[in-house]
Amino acid sequence: MGVRPVWVSGPEVPDGVGAHRFTGGSRPLHRGERMFTFVVGYDVLHGPGYEAP
Repeated sequence: MGVRPVWVSGPEVPDGVGAHRFTGGSRPLHRGERMFTFVVGYDVLHGPGYEAP
């Protein structure tokens, strides 16, 4: 599986942003299978007690 960057924000941006294009082959997504999961909150990303900047 390959991924190619299309655009990535510069180092002056405190929170990085980017867009990437999948270059691999496709395959069926089976019922109940996930491609990714969204998380909400800094505590989920960084652990309990983390204070957002």
